[in-house]
Amino acid sequence: MDKKKNEKWEIVGVYLLFIIGVVGCIFCIFNEINKQKEFENSTDIRRVSAVITQAKEDEESRMIKYDVNYSYD
Repeated sequence: MDKKKNEKWEIVGVYLLFIIGVVGCIFCIFNEINKQKEFENSTDIRRVSAVITQAKEDEESRMIKYDVNYSYD
């Protein structure tokens, strides 16, 4: 009888951890979306003048990325 009770609580524990993990992931996703919206709607915009001293194109992925070294004026 004790063995069945222990197995039952182990299963309940696994389900509980799974539910906590899913809720945590959902919370993190909504938190990140909220941070992006706050950044996009921010009125604190600062522009910096810079000079590109070296650029290298990376075509390994489908997106074109540039590694850029720059210096501030």
